[in-house]
Amino acid sequence: MPDIRPSDTEKSYEKAAIRKIQVQMAQRILQELALSDSSFVLDAGCGSGFSMESANAISKNVFGFDTSSELLLVAKRKGIKNLARADFESIPFKENVFGAIISISALQWFYPKDKHDVKDHYAVIAKEFFRLLKSGGKAGLQFYPATEMEWDIAVKCFRKLFGGYIIEEGDGRKKKRYLILEKK
Repeated sequence: MPDIRPSDTEKSYEKAAIRKIQVQMAQRILQELALSDSSFVLDAGCGSGFSMESANAISKNVFGFDTSSELLLVAKRKGIKNLARADFESIPFKENVFGAIISISALQWFYPKDKHDVKDHYAVIAKEFFRLLKSGGKAGLQFYPATEMEWDIAVKCFRKLFGGYIIEEGDGRKKKRYLILEKK
């Protein structure tokens, strides 16, 4: 019989405090994106599925991907469907399909191997999101960059392809920044 005990990774991602923060951020972005129940939504870096659970309450067409097979298994155990194993630079979905892309606390885990490639890294991700979104589609991103310079680079890369705005809430360690994008 297979071992079905939760792993350390699963336990850490299911802690109540982390779950609460993740769900709040997902709901904040989903509110900003104003989705319809027929919207096709992609959760980029879905992890164990917190954001997908929130998105599924709005739309029944929610898809997610993550690089971690272990976290995808956690999501599957929760009954979450439409999952794929992939990275941000090569997302396995057709172009112009999604009305929305959300990404909560994920981009910081997909850092380029060479620190000098940060600009290229975010440029590739921006192009992938642009490819996947339909005209008029929106994306809501929240992540914790290593430096302020990394945040600025990411914002510049996304703004080359998208319109949009930044929402800043809170101060100090509780500060959250959301990048809201729209494909024209």
